[in-house]
This record gives sequence, C-alpha cells and structure tokens, in this order.
Amino acid sequence: MNMWTRLVSLVVCLAMVVQLTACGMILYPERKGQRAGRIDPGVAILDGIGLFFFIIPGVIAFAVDFGTGAIYLPGTRSADAGLQPETTVVQVDPMLLNEDYIEAVVTSHTGKQVDLGAEGVVMRELRSPVALAVAMR
Repeated sequence: MNMWTRLVSLVVCLAMVVQLTACGMILYPERKGQRAGRIDPGVAILDGIGLFFFIIPGVIAFAVDFGTGAIYLPGTRSADAGLQPETTVVQVDPMLLNEDYIEAVVTSHTGKQVDLGAEGVVMRELRSPVALAVAMR
C-alpha cells in the first residue's frame, strides 16, 4: 500500500471511531428511556458533525439518540411530556367494588374528594400493572 492509501484509510477509520463515540447512547447510557426534555447541545452537535461528514452514520446517531432518549438532558422533562404519575396499589375485596366504595377508598388514600360520576371520568377494569401502563399512554 502506498502512503496515500494508508493515510486515507487512517482518516476514515478515525472519523468512524469519532462518529461512533459521538452517539449519545454510548456517551450517556444512563439516559436511556427518557421521553422528552431539553436537548443536550453537546450530543446534538456531535451527531450533527456526523450528519455533516457522513450522512448515514449521522442519521443513525440521531435516530438512536432520539429513540433511546439519550439526546435529552436529565431532569428537564416538561409537564406534558407523558410522565407517568406515581402509582399506588390498594388491595380491596372485589365483591365490594362499586362507585361509592371506590370513591371512599380513593379519598382515604389520597385525601382528595373524587366523583366517578362526573363528566369526563372514564372507568376501566385493569387486571395487571402492564394493562395500567398501556392504558396511561
């Protein structure tokens, strides 16, 4: 191999290594699973550099970072970003379940008065935590 071929190979290899390490998922694996928030400018710039020089790896880096949530700064989610409220499981006798009993149990555990007959209230029977997570989406 001549010197130019080696130099070009080295530059391409270094550029690919830089691009692979520019992916926010590799830099910040602890951010995986975030849904929204402020975008980390450092990760966005590194992904953008990859997009500028190498179209396909840059697009992949952005897709991975947005898909996993690694591009978002931690602790910056907005109020409407699909946050799941804290869920508390209350064991009750299924034979006692009616609207009045459910209202009383919810009031006793939250301290807030509820009216299940109010307009816009939707009641669903959910049999597992997975069903609850799906229903809250």
